[in-house]
Amino acid sequence: MNVKTLEITFLDALQKTFKLSLPNIKGTITKEVVQEEAEKLVALNILKTVHGPVVKVAGAQVIDKSVIVLF
Repeated sequence: MNVKTLEITFLDALQKTFKLSLPNIKGTITKEVVQEEAEKLVALNILKTVHGPVVKVAGAQVIDKSVIVLF
């Protein structure tokens, strides 16, 4: 069984990284859609770190791993 996780990296005001992981991604996602939606999250000012709110999207990646259930 393959499991895909979307990981989006943001920066806060002190340039510290904050990662948001969205597990079990289904279907196809594009760079444009992920970037646009991540920028909306920044604009909504809802993601906070100990150093304050996130201010910028730094990057995103899809992690695709294979899981073998033994029992």
